[in-house]
Amino acid sequence: LSKNNEKKGMILAQVQIVPTITISPADKINLGIDNPDLASWTSETKQITVTNLRTDISQTATIDRGTLHNGITLEATPSSLNIPPGQSAVFNVRVIVNNSLVANGRYSYTVSVETARTRAYFDIFFVKYYVLIVENLNPEPMYNVDVKVWDIDSGGYYKPRYYEDNQYYVYLHQKKYYQIIV
Repeated sequence: LSKNNEKKGMILAQVQIVPTITISPADKINLGIDNPDLASWTSETKQITVTNLRTDISQTATIDRGTLHNGITLEATPSSLNIPPGQSAVFNVRVIVNNSLVANGRYSYTVSVETARTRAYFDIFFVKYYVLIVENLNPEPMYNVDVKVWDIDSGGYYKPRYYEDNQYYVYLHQKKYYQIIV
């Protein structure tokens, strides 16, 4: 507060800042597995739901693609969403990969959805590898079984990256013969 350009005091105020949009799904979004033998690969299309938490005004949301590796393009359609108060709308998201420019590996990105008032984030990822699936045909789950894939040429081992639906997924850099040890 001031009077005649002289400060007389101040008032402390607390302001709660809350997001004006939410994004679903909140988990990392798996776009799939890129086969290194292909010249180019287009991922699965995933839906990102943006909800306008404001009940008094519409908001326009756009996707900021950020910086991606050379050879990877993130597509989002439509390019922007006009979301009415209290409503939701959907972006369709996918990546297109030029395999001659992108090395085998795991690629993960944080993407932002922006409005004039706020920003929210979601994570996407995909892998570019040859995939060896070790499947258990017995009814008993094998999540506690030690599985190794031996590279005969180098003498090294690969361990499964994840286990799902009674299957181990092993990501390999090269297409060749391996020995599976269970």
